Amino acid sequence: MKKKYIVIIALLVILSITGTALAAAQFEEVPAKHWSYAAIAELQRVGIIDGSQGESASRGKTITRYEMANIVEKAMENSGKATVNQKALIDKLAIEFALELNKISTPAVKTEKKTGSIAISGDARVRWVDNGSGNTAFGQRFRLNLNADLNENTSFYGRLVGLNQNEFGTYSNSSGLDRFNVADAAITTKNFYGTSLTVGRFSQQMDVGGYWMNTSGGVDGMKVTAGNKLKVTAGFANFSPYFGFMTGNATASPETTSTGEIKDAFFIQGFYPTSKATTIGAWWFKEKTGDDSKYDVKSINVSSKLSAKYTLISDYGKNSIETKGHEPIYHHTRLTYGAAKYAAPGSWSVAAEYFKFEPGANNSGYTAAMIGSPKDIQAWAVIGSKALEKNVVASVFYVFDAKKVSTKDDIKDYFRLQLDYMF
Repeated sequence: MKKKYIVIIALLVILSITGTALAAAQFEEVPAKHWSYAAIAELQRVGIIDGSQGESASRGKTITRYEMANIVEKAMENSGKATVNQKALIDKLAIEFALELNKISTPAVKTEKKTGSIAISGDARVRWVDNGSGNTAFGQRFRLNLNADLNENTSFYGRLVGLNQNEFGTYSNSSGLDRFNVADAAITTKNFYGTSLTVGRFSQQMDVGGYWMNTSGGVDGMKVTAGNKLKVTAGFANFSPYFGFMTGNATASPETTSTGEIKDAFFIQGFYPTSKATTIGAWWFKEKTGDDSKYDVKSINVSSKLSAKYTLISDYGKNSIETKGHEPIYHHTRLTYGAAKYAAPGSWSVAAEYFKFEPGANNSGYTAAMIGSPKDIQAWAVIGSKALEKNVVASVFYVFDAKKVSTKDDIKDYFRLQLDYMF
C-alpha cells in the first residue's frame, strides 16, 4: 500500500514541475507568422516531406494545428533519412504539436473520404470483456461520421452509432439490446460575436482523460467557445439522451433521474497551455433538475508531454453535493510511454494508471473512457496498444488490486481485449 502512495506522490511532484494539460482546440489555426511554416518549408525542400504533404504550409497558407500535426507526423515517419540538424527541427515540431499528434493516435481522429462537400469517416470496434465475476461480454460498435462546411463560417457534424453489449451470437438479451442512434447532429458557427457557437446534439468531454464524462453524442443543447491561448467553453444542455443510448432505452426517463441519468446542466471549462508541451484545465459542471440534481462538480486537470516518448495526464475533482454527509472526490493519473498510431503499423504504447472514485463523485454511465465500472472504486490499471497494420489497433486492458472505497472490500480483476478499425 505504501508503494502506491509513493508512486502517486512522485507523479504529483512531476506534475508540479512540468505544469500540464488539455489539448488546445483541434481546429485552432496556426498564426500566419508562426515559425513552423518555415520549418515545414525547409523539410519539404530537402525531401523529408514531399510536395503534396507540405504544399499549403510551405506556400504560407494559414492552416489548422490539426493539419500541421498531420504534416509533422509524415516528417517523423521519414526522420531516418534526416541529418542531425533536420532531426532537431523535427523534434522541435513534434514538441510544438505534441497534443495534436496524440489526438491523431486516438479513435477520435478518423481517415476522411470526400463525397462532394461532405467528408465521411468511420470506425468499428470489437471487444471481449471479463469483469472477474464470471460474467463475460462480447460487444461491437460501429460509428459513421459526416462533416460538411456549409459556408466559410458554418459547419455541420453528424454521427450515427450502432452498439451492442451482448453475449456472443445473440441479437439481444436482458442486459443489452442492439441499438442504432443519431448520436450527434450539430451546427457550429464561427465568428458569432467573437465566439464559436454550437447548437444541436453534440458530444461532450469534461476532462483530459474523459474519466468523469466522455460521451459519444447524446447531449442536446448549446455551447460557446471563446479565446485564443486561453480557451473557454460554456454551455447548457440535457445529458439524458446519452444515458438512454448506453442503457438500451429508446428515451431516458422524462420525469426523474432516479435511474441515474443526468438531465439539464450548466457547464464551463477552460484550457490554457503553460508551455509548448503542457496545458492546464479546469471545469465546473452543475446539474439543474430540481430535487433530482446530484452533481455540482469542480475539477482541475492537466496533460504534459514530458518527452518525445512519455505523456502524463491527471484529473482531480469534488462534488459539492454531499453523499452521506461527505463531499465525494475523484482523481485519476496516467503515465503513457509511446503512441500506437493508426497510420504507423508496428507503433505501440504502454500505460499505467491509478484512479479513485468515492461514492457520489460521478455517474458511471457517462465515463465512457473508463476501464470497468468507475463507481465506488480505487484501483490500478495497465493498458497496452499496438498498431497491427494501417488503421487497425489492438489493445489489452487490465485492472487489478481494486477495492470499494466505502467498505475496502476487494473487487475482482477486470480484463478486456479490443480491436479498433478506422476507415
